[in-house]
Amino acid sequence: MRAKITIADYMAKHIITLKKETNILTAIKQLLSHKMTSAPVLNENGYLLGIFSKKDCMKVALETTYNEGQVGSVAEYMATRKLVGMISRADVLKALATIL
Repeated sequence: MRAKITIADYMAKHIITLKKETNILTAIKQLLSHKMTSAPVLNENGYLLGIFSKKDCMKVALETTYNEGQVGSVAEYMATRKLVGMISRADVLKALATIL
């Protein structure tokens, strides 16, 4: 008979949590420094309000780039150059954390 496998057997037990008032840059730095892809957002009573993820951080980065009028120049640059490497979400977030 196969042993019963539960979520508790595999879930991360050492996590970071965020508050809804947490600054975006602070949240990004915490995700990066703890090598987490997401973190629960809790209210003042410790109840779950949602999950803040690297995907959410990318939305912030894209909105910032769009609002500063840089999206077209980035797309044009990419379309006219040879492939020289790859950049991950974490790479983008690290860069964003250094300029914000």
